[in-house]
Amino acid sequence: MFGGDADMARIAMGVLALLILWLVIEIARAVKRIGDDEHHRH
Repeated sequence: MFGGDADMARIAMGVLALLILWLVIEIARAVKRIGDDEHHRH
């Protein structure tokens, strides 16, 4: 059994998790910015 595949899978999962986390933060910032614009408009 080759252990390198397991390491690659773990790295891939880590990268995917970071990508999802970054995406969530970006969306949250965008929503907050839209919300702030709404408050300024009214």
